Parts: sequence; C-alpha cells; structure tokens
Amino acid sequence: VLDWWLAPKPGQLVVERVVSPRLYLAAENPVTITIRNQTSRLLPLELRDEPPERFRASQIFFGLHAPPGRSQVDYQVVPPARGAYRFGLISLRYPGPVGLVRRQASYGSGQQEVHVYPDLRKMIHDRLPGKVDEGRRRSRRGAGTEFSHLREYRAGDDYRHINWKATARRRLPVSNEYESEKSQNVVLALDLGRAMSAVVGPLSKLDHAVGAALAVASTAVKLGDRVGLLTFADRVEAFLPPRRTDLPHLVEALYQVQAGLTEPDYGAALAFYRSRQRRRSLFILFTDLYDPAVSQMLAGAVSRLAAHHLPVCVAVADPEVHRLAALAPVDSQATYQRAVASRVLDERSTVLGALRRRGVLVIDVPADKLSGTLVARYLDIKRRARL
Repeated sequence: VLDWWLAPKPGQLVVERVVSPRLYLAAENPVTITIRNQTSRLLPLELRDEPPERFRASQIFFGLHAPPGRSQVDYQVVPPARGAYRFGLISLRYPGPVGLVRRQASYGSGQQEVHVYPDLRKMIHDRLPGKVDEGRRRSRRGAGTEFSHLREYRAGDDYRHINWKATARRRLPVSNEYESEKSQNVVLALDLGRAMSAVVGPLSKLDHAVGAALAVASTAVKLGDRVGLLTFADRVEAFLPPRRTDLPHLVEALYQVQAGLTEPDYGAALAFYRSRQRRRSLFILFTDLYDPAVSQMLAGAVSRLAAHHLPVCVAVADPEVHRLAALAPVDSQATYQRAVASRVLDERSTVLGALRRRGVLVIDVPADKLSGTLVARYLDIKRRARL
C-alpha cells in the first residue's frame, strides 16, 4: 500500500497523441505520443495505444524509461479504407518506487477522430506516366478548336491554319494557334453497387475508381473544364452539377462513399442525369462488368446516353482472374478454377464488345494502370476535340 501511495500520481504524467486529422489511404501515416514526466526521477513506463480497429499499426506496445521532462514514441498506421475513424485511449503502466505494485492510468478522451482520404500525393505524382504530363501541355496549346493567338508560320503547320489576312499585312506567313476548348463538362459517375466492393490488391474496386476519378478531376480542373459528380446504386445517392471547382471540394465529396449490397440501376441513374444536363458532357462511368445480366442493362442505358453525350465506361481489371485463366490443368481444382476464370473473361469480353459497338469508349486495365490510362484518354479526347 505504501509503495502504491508513493508512486507518481497519474496527473504527474501528461500524455498526448499527435496525429494529423487527415490520413491517407493505404499509406504509412505517422503517429507520435509525447509523455511529459513532471516528477524528478526516471520512470520505467509501459505504454499501449489504441488506433482504430481496422488500421494496421507498426507497433502499439512500447517500453521506455522516461526522464524528467519530455519524451516521445513514434509509430505508423496504414488505413485500409476511406472514411472517418476514432482513436481510443492511451494506457500507461508504471511501478512504484519499491517495485511491489504497478499503477495504471488512461489518457485521452477516446474520441480523437481522423478522416482517411485517397492518397492524392501518390496518385498524381507516381501513377501518372510521363506521357500524360506531355499530353497535358499539348492539350493547352497547339490543338483543339478554340483560337488562342497568332504566331509565325512553322514548317509542318496545317495550311488550313494559315491566317491569310495577317500574312498579307505582315508579308510573312502567319498561323493561327489553337488550344483545347475550356469550360467543357466532365462528369464522374461512380457505381456504388455490391460488385464494386470486390478487392483488387490491397484496395477495393471502388477505392481504385475514386483514385482514378480524382486523377481525371485534377487534370480537368487545371485545364479549365467544369467537373460534376454522380454516385448511385439502386438509386441516385448524390449529384453535383458540372461547374468550375477545386480538387479539395471533390475530395470531400468522395472520401466517404462506400459500396453497398444492392445492384446498380443504370437506367434510372443515367435517365436522372439526362433529365438534368442537356449540355454535351464527357460522362465517365466507373463500374464492374463481371455480371452479364447487369452489364446488358448497362449497355442499353449507355447507348441512350451516347445520343447527346460522350460516355466512357471504366472497369478495374482483376489480374488474379487472368492468372487463374492461365493455370495449367494439373489437377481437378486447377482445371475448375481455369474454366470458371475463362468463362468470366469471355463474358466480360462480350459485354465490352457490345459497348464498343454502341459507340462507348471502354477502358479495362489493371488497377495500377487505371489512373494514368484514364487521364491519357481524357487528354486525347481534348486534343482531338471529340467533346
């Protein structure tokens, strides 16, 4: 009892957790715990933190000797999904001066909330290939249909771009310089149906779709286009009309969307959009194409949309299915897996072919190439003035 009484009181130790309220998905995010020892002696401490249950933490148990003053421990957490989460309490245990007992105390309110967002740093700087950056520069000038300025004629210029009046005045060949049109509509439509919860690598298909959508949005914003958002499953969940916006606004709108357990109603979602947006748009639809029945509904709905808009259907290919389809039939299990995977790929190929025949642009690439491929396609559409 005397040892317990002589041990430092919990109030003589000040413990705080320092973590950014904004964390990044599937990335290592630093967490620091500071301990201020307000006693006059060295204290052996055992510390345990409580990160959100689904987080992967590099370490949550720590042993240290805290001198008088300030000390700290550091570790990293990796969030597995977007959304809002809460850290729990910090538990501290230390012995009395004689070592016969140990006192334990908890610090914090257990309500420290953090928000997990797509990792825009990695998405924009690592995933986009160099040709996309080059395409972005080319889309700003030298292509498109919107007049920019006059310049001296260069070898290889299209003779249709020669400005004959300016040439006559200057007595030198002068060409018109064009740039891609601005203020065009780009709409990001995300299917929140059950199939988008399937996991490809460390993330779900919806997570990959959100990352690719924000990559396109980032490029569109820089080029002066108007960006809109449509999320839906069996009904429309949210709709943001196309407008000039900033990327943080879209990140806030997308960071917490989750796939549900229902089937998507493409007809209702696309009819909703057609009724509210008459101006021609680049309509980028992120969905899954493994269910033949649902995909046939998609083909019909998108073909009706293609009459007034330019639809692009984006799917996340699963490398695991391709691996299973290539298995050698060494036993009954491998033979069965190969047959099922081959059937899935054949059905997917049929649906993709039907969409292409109806004038729909289709992107079907692995998750790690999705953002770069989609941004490159968007820049190509701008350069060719297809919108």
